[in-house]
Amino acid sequence: MRYEQRKETKVIHCQPVLQSTLFLEFINLLKVRDSDIEDNFKEFGKIVEIKVREGRDRDKFAFVEYEDMKSAEEALEK
Repeated sequence: MRYEQRKETKVIHCQPVLQSTLFLEFINLLKVRDSDIEDNFKEFGKIVEIKVREGRDRDKFAFVEYEDMKSAEEALEK
């Protein structure tokens, strides 16, 4: 992924989940906010919803849902 990342939103894994939704996996981060993710991914299209969750090892992950599949594909390519 070639987009500029803030320290708080270092993505270690990104994959499509549904046609217009990306799964983002973060590692060893204390805080990941919806606004941090939105700042990094809004350039690819209209974001419908962002869900940030915490895994078992306190690693964070998120789902970014775009309005359309093309936006999700563009974000994945970058």
